[in-house]
Amino acid sequence: MLLILKNHLYKNDTESRNVWFLLSIVLLLLVCVFIYSNRYSPNNTVDKTPILNVEMTTSSNDSNGISPSNVGQEKAGQVNYSFISSAIDAGISNIALLQIIEHSQDKFNLLSSSIRSGWFAANTNAKNTSSFLYIDNDQEFFFYKVNDDLILDQFGEPYGSLSGLPTPTHEQYRITSHFAEARLHPVTNRVQPHRGTDYATPIGTEVLSVMSGKVIASRYDRVAGHYITIGHSNNMMTRYLHLSERNVRKGDFVSKGDIIGKSGNSGRTTGPHLHFELHIAGEAVDAHAKHLLAFHDVDTEHRLRASKAYEHLHAAIREKRLSEMALASQ
Repeated sequence: MLLILKNHLYKNDTESRNVWFLLSIVLLLLVCVFIYSNRYSPNNTVDKTPILNVEMTTSSNDSNGISPSNVGQEKAGQVNYSFISSAIDAGISNIALLQIIEHSQDKFNLLSSSIRSGWFAANTNAKNTSSFLYIDNDQEFFFYKVNDDLILDQFGEPYGSLSGLPTPTHEQYRITSHFAEARLHPVTNRVQPHRGTDYATPIGTEVLSVMSGKVIASRYDRVAGHYITIGHSNNMMTRYLHLSERNVRKGDFVSKGDIIGKSGNSGRTTGPHLHFELHIAGEAVDAHAKHLLAFHDVDTEHRLRASKAYEHLHAAIREKRLSEMALASQ
């Protein structure tokens, strides 16, 4: 019957495919619920040691008067066999779990990207989820829900839109070389991709971070010269090449508009300029073709709530880890 439904849906448009995707998630949840209920049934001989849940009731106001969320309790756990079964074990309801998957699917694929030994926490009740955090050794994902149309990351920046990036300089400069899949390189005279945009900036022009994020690299390369790479929580990365100065180090956190360095003529160049790159999900994209202008404004209160929710979920994961360590030492 499912194969017939699938064949019927795939004959229709993209909206029908989305319906099939949601039906698949619901079926997967039902299977996990069955496995979970069977695992803890009275006839099951598997060890029935209760799982420690971290359930910290959110205070109505924080020290600065800003409440991180208005939903209910923070529940944390570790991924064991799969994210879905582990989330159910942690006490997250099916409805709240569906919301987490829905709000994450176009930003971070929890079903395929979460790994065993990863940790997660959510501020949730039986019917709603206001914030969620997943971390492991190599990746981190967080969202804060203001409403169905506005989802923020830990920096208070909105997900779901590429519109909004300012240029990496205070002023507009002439573009000397656009993003291109094939370009005759002015130094090597070879046809090769040009994965960014070149601006005719004088040496010493202040270079700005176009988004909030964490510095992944700040170093010198014989081709790129002095360059900076910044990772952003919405699966994006930006690079700034041929600098004369670097004002940030690897591991630093920066905000949108922060001065991170100055343009120059370092590395393999034919003259002073700034080479700027935008990567989404590991792929270089043409920032100007995306019409990146300015992020829509987000109220300061929402930004503070997102930041507080991020801190609280990190604290919930830390407490969960300590409780697991205490249980293991008994």
